[in-house]
Amino acid sequence: LEDNATLRNCTIVDSGLGNTNQYCAVFTPIYLTSANATVQNVIVAGVTNRIDGALCRPAWGRPAKFLNGATDADISDLNFPEGTVTGTAASFFKDYASGDYTPASGGPLYNAGANYEGMASVDLAGNPRKVGSKIDIGCYEARSSALVIIGR
Repeated sequence: LEDNATLRNCTIVDSGLGNTNQYCAVFTPIYLTSANATVQNVIVAGVTNRIDGALCRPAWGRPAKFLNGATDADISDLNFPEGTVTGTAASFFKDYASGDYTPASGGPLYNAGANYEGMASVDLAGNPRKVGSKIDIGCYEARSSALVIIGR
């Protein structure tokens, strides 16, 4: 991302560009070249890009505006702002092992995104985008598992 570019509501999962001994930044799922770029409500999980045996970070460069994102990578030495969720890919999603990347109801992505003016009313699957007080992190909104019974 360059200049004032914005990346919002994305789910980047199982990005595996292989092993390399070259500069790691080129092989990360998100590459920021400007401190003015914004990454908001984005999940980066299951990244297997490695350089010299070390996992590449999900956002390399200037992650000053990584807002309400989530990652399963070790970012402990980076200064990520408040609102960044860390955990395991399995804890983020309804069924990570089977490829269901819908946020787990009540999980760390649930109602953890940042609402913004002009956001879409539906998620990538066409479901309502905002179910609770805030949108979920990623491109999908958690679906309720509530059972509704109508009696006559």
